[in-house]
Amino acid sequence: MAKGLEKEYYKLSEDEFSKRIENIRTNPNTVFFFHDTGTPYFFLPDENTIKQNLQLHKDQWEFDTLFTGFSGFGQNQLMQAFLIEEIVSTNKIENIHSTGHDIFTLLQSQMGTGDRNLRSIVNGYLILLKGNTKPPADLKGLRELYDRLMKGAIEKDDRPDGEYFRKKRVYITDGIKKIHHGFYPEEAVNAGMQEFLHLFHDHNKDLFERMILSHFLIETVHPFYDGNGRLGRFLFTQQYFNETGSYLAFALSSAFNKRKSTYYKAFGEARHEHMFGSLNAYYEDISSIIHTYNQERIVELKEKKKRIEALQFSREDFTKSEREILKLLAEASILSDFGVSNAEIMKYSGITKKTVISSLQKFRKMNLLEEEKISKTVYHRLKPERMNEKFINTENPPG
Repeated sequence: MAKGLEKEYYKLSEDEFSKRIENIRTNPNTVFFFHDTGTPYFFLPDENTIKQNLQLHKDQWEFDTLFTGFSGFGQNQLMQAFLIEEIVSTNKIENIHSTGHDIFTLLQSQMGTGDRNLRSIVNGYLILLKGNTKPPADLKGLRELYDRLMKGAIEKDDRPDGEYFRKKRVYITDGIKKIHHGFYPEEAVNAGMQEFLHLFHDHNKDLFERMILSHFLIETVHPFYDGNGRLGRFLFTQQYFNETGSYLAFALSSAFNKRKSTYYKAFGEARHEHMFGSLNAYYEDISSIIHTYNQERIVELKEKKKRIEALQFSREDFTKSEREILKLLAEASILSDFGVSNAEIMKYSGITKKTVISSLQKFRKMNLLEEEKISKTVYHRLKPERMNEKFINTENPPG
């Protein structure tokens, strides 16, 4: 519908197009945003919207079904991998450098980095995972979340100077020209964020409809000098995870980062004068980005599950305990980038420390392991070239 508006603008007469816009604006299903500002927007749910919403919910169901098919240890490894990728991605979108290694170190509560910027963001996601936070219900709550999430990450000159948000003007550039001005003055910023909160918590609307549209609102108001994108994506993930409990919520920034140009283009086109304030094209674009990435992640999970199931560890010279440990090592090797520690092996297998140590020593002699010491802890993985059915699954191993 929205992209059709631009075509209709050139195709229809001025009177015909005015009637077309008026029909949309008077449709009882049309939702308006920032109606009292100089840049009003509207969204008309239609057949495409319903199809896209259903597809995103179907993606989640398919992903959750796959995810629960992994062992408890496997689920933990996947969750950790998703979280690391999500934090790296939300930083990349803002051109902030961070590595998976840095984030893994912080997730293990090991002081491997002095980067307060990164630590604050990691801690925010950890709080979310523990279920100790609810999405903010008012302007004060939004500011408190921002302060907690961005602690140490914002330069002194970019810290909020208003009661909740900023006082001064801001604009976004494409490196050459100004492409968007945030709301101004402070009263307009506050009013815009009140409208954001109203939509964000409107449970009469579909989850994805609320989150995708409210993501546009917060980016358009641009309430802070810096950190708006990271806050907006965190809120999207937070609400998605709180309402569904699905770890697919930790794929949003990864989805947006992978198609970063399309992500930013969707915002730019929605603000173009020939869209006339319609957000339908933006909604279609963002939904498509999420759906495409969801499907990629689902295919990836299916492949990893097949690889794990193919490894039976049936060699006769492996004891029962060694096979259990090898299975954990294989899951860690396939599902994450950093491996598994002795403590994790003992926790998930119930095998004694002595047996774990002796088994790992045996695997080292067999040249099965690759290991990395992070802070004071050693993490183990199976070497990719040795993790094959011929070597570890046969009853008569090669001599």
